[in-house]
Amino acid sequence: MTILDKRASLAGPGSSGTVTPFGAQVMSWAPDGEAPVLWMSPRAVLDGSVPVRGGIPVCLPWFGTGPGGAMRPSHGFARTTRWRMLDAEDAPESPGLASRSFRLDHAPVGEDVSAGLFPHRFHALLRVSVTDELVLSLTVVNDDDHAVRIEEALHTYFAVGDVKDVTIDGLEGSDYLDAVRDDGRRRTQVGELALVGPTDRIYRSAAALVLHDPRRRRAITIDKDSSASTIVWNPWAEGAAELSDLGPHDWQDFVCVEVGNVRDDAVSLSPGEEHTLILILHVDPMA
Repeated sequence: MTILDKRASLAGPGSSGTVTPFGAQVMSWAPDGEAPVLWMSPRAVLDGSVPVRGGIPVCLPWFGTGPGGAMRPSHGFARTTRWRMLDAEDAPESPGLASRSFRLDHAPVGEDVSAGLFPHRFHALLRVSVTDELVLSLTVVNDDDHAVRIEEALHTYFAVGDVKDVTIDGLEGSDYLDAVRDDGRRRTQVGELALVGPTDRIYRSAAALVLHDPRRRRAITIDKDSSASTIVWNPWAEGAAELSDLGPHDWQDFVCVEVGNVRDDAVSLSPGEEHTLILILHVDPMA
């Protein structure tokens, strides 16, 4: 049995998709009559032993290796934890539902190994809805008696005709950190973003984006709310060679454009306070 055997179907007026309680991860989504918008690696491991390469992983409560650079697993434990489905729990395969909701509770106690990683109580709610758009709403609530600082990201893998032809509008003038250069310098985006090699950038930007894919002749609008960070990632050939769940040419078929709040833009929550991050995807034909 794989985690795909536990997937839940989404069907709305204009699009459909699937989501698994493992990591509350959206596995697929496409408007009616369109090619898949989300990319899934042909080599993705689907038995729940490691994160799934593709779809929309939820990075929480830290991003990458965390503020100090030593947190494990990478991108937090939320994406490798089974979330509880709050609706249709008795019939996860029921067709026709346009939304699904999932909950993750984190309350480390005693010898819980996660206490050393993130010794703070919180819960998270993820709601996934489909119409002619895909909408994800991630709410994190501080259940502890002290302030908690979290990083979060919705790590979307977009299926593209060829990443070398893709351009991204909306980041113009935004400052970013370039993890490929890894020199700690902030740079400023000039004009549209075109990927020409390994890319791993964290932009300080709350703006909506448009991903232009000329091979598939479509433009994907990436809108967001309560997100101060945008992350763009593709490992290129050299980086893909180091990842066992990517084939030698798979890097050409996707680009990750992530919305969230990471590094200096991490969210600080007082006791009882909550924060909601929203992602909205819409697809239009290119002129």
